[in-house]
Amino acid sequence: MINDINYNSLSEAVQNAKDGDKIEIYNDISDNKNIVIDKSITIVGKPNSSNIKPIFYGSLTIDTNKEDSNVSIENIQIVNPGQNSDNTINNTLCAIHLIDGGLNVKNCKIMPSDKNYDSKACGIVLSRKANSINNMPIVIAGNSFGCYKYSDDHNAALLIKNNKVDEYKNLNLNTQLIADKNSFDFSDACNQIVQIDFSQDTLKYPFILSSHADFILNCLKNNGQSSDFNKYILVNAETVNTTTAEPVYILPTTSLTVSGTKETDFSGITFKVAGNVLIEVQIKNATFERTNDTASIIFNENIDKSNVTVQ
Repeated sequence: MINDINYNSLSEAVQNAKDGDKIEIYNDISDNKNIVIDKSITIVGKPNSSNIKPIFYGSLTIDTNKEDSNVSIENIQIVNPGQNSDNTINNTLCAIHLIDGGLNVKNCKIMPSDKNYDSKACGIVLSRKANSINNMPIVIAGNSFGCYKYSDDHNAALLIKNNKVDEYKNLNLNTQLIADKNSFDFSDACNQIVQIDFSQDTLKYPFILSSHADFILNCLKNNGQSSDFNKYILVNAETVNTTTAEPVYILPTTSLTVSGTKETDFSGITFKVAGNVLIEVQIKNATFERTNDTASIIFNENIDKSNVTVQ
């Protein structure tokens, strides 16, 4: 609905909207396709009497090229099918894909379709063109994300594409704030927040919140750990299935937090720590070696360290 005018689909409402319009959604919508938004509009869901937010089955791509253009998406559930196609309209891999412009996503629930749970779907993908003139903020807060499973294509509930040569412009996002102000489902091996720096020869992951232990350890060992702050949070992992006996280095600008409700078996891995390690859940079969005087290895008070070696 726009200004008391009803439309049969969200795509029809977006097509008829003008800059500054608000589209109100009262019922579930099954567009099942990608809708491209190239104007400054607000899409807001109106929860029913049981406070259930309306569901939009499909995906949204935001590509606005004005200096002050901004799109707000609030109070809806988005279920993206995760279908891949050469046709933009049929490409629903991302629930929300920001190509250019300002974006506010607040109080939404974003999840993959059950039928495509193992697909290459992502929740939110953030990027911005290198020649962008947009200066509006990007705010992702108060949302809950379903479980987007890890894959070799770096899929995630929230994926930040940053600094690709000749293609993307810095987004200047505070990834810690994004993690603090949103909630993530860890019901399976997930790769939930990744910030990727394409400007280097190797991928860098300044922030990862994941329940896929081997993925985090592989990033710590192989991504080069930049001189900027790197934070890795391992949530609800159970067993590390690695075959390598090589130590895992935690460099001075890096921190590793092990959190959640499940005990993690690190299978005999040695961590050589120059940065910071915080253990908030029970672990076993791990060795932590301080490599300098500023290394910090902290265990919560209730953690039994009898199956852990700290040197």
